[in-house]
Amino acid sequence: MKLSRWLGAALIGAGVLVAPLSANAAPQSGAAPARVMLFAFDSYDDAETVGEEGEDAGYWWNYWIDSDRGSYSLYIKYHKRYTSRPGTVLYTASDVGQCNDLGGQGIKHRVWAGFTCGGDAGRGTLTAK
Repeated sequence: MKLSRWLGAALIGAGVLVAPLSANAAPQSGAAPARVMLFAFDSYDDAETVGEEGEDAGYWWNYWIDSDRGSYSLYIKYHKRYTSRPGTVLYTASDVGQCNDLGGQGIKHRVWAGFTCGGDAGRGTLTAK
């Protein structure tokens, strides 16, 4: 009887210890968190928009903006992504070239696994996957 009570208490104790660890588990890739300067924008508002949208969509959990010489660099903290996910519109760039540059930086640093740039009137809407 004593052994079963001890075993039950041990299992309950183990469950209490395991639950917080599993809630904070790393992605399946097992990669450590990364920090990177994702892109330099011409305006603070553009950097802030991408920072908020990416955080809300779960591409990163922390971002900050650093201004230097008239540009605003968006830094992010994230886990590298190796698989695609449903597309999320993150930003409408002033031109398709800027959209492709930002999308390419996301691929380079494995922030997202794919992207598309669509739009009209010369503007590019970045959809990350």
